Amino acid sequence: MDSSLPTVGFIGLGAMGAAMALRLAQKGYPMVVFDTRADAATALREAGARVAASPRELANLASIVFACLPSAAASLTVALGDEGVVHGRALRTYIETSTIGVATVKKIGAAQSHPYRCAGQWRPALRAPGQARRHDGGAA
Repeated sequence: MDSSLPTVGFIGLGAMGAAMALRLAQKGYPMVVFDTRADAATALREAGARVAASPRELANLASIVFACLPSAAASLTVALGDEGVVHGRALRTYIETSTIGVATVKKIGAAQSHPYRCAGQWRPALRAPGQARRHDGGAA
């Protein structure tokens, strides 16, 4: 782990999310991860990642947060819910990689003016379709 690199958070450790988070950990980024399924974080914990109890806790620890979630509803809850990243003190950049549509991304992006948010950036991310290159970094 390279202490000169920013701490990165990753929420959603399914097939795509876990592979992308593991690549970041392998590149030396200090990592904090979260998934609703505790067993999904095992490989990342073994790679040195800290496992957060909620998206909010993760965003209290990581200045850059990625989300890779299965639905718009999950993305909205993770970003804007009572325990969502919008309440995180360390968060400066939120990167949404989920396939959730422009309207949902805009709704999440509008939270930048949320009273609990510090100045930061909310950015949608583009990802190559499919899972073929998720382990070699080609999908992110």
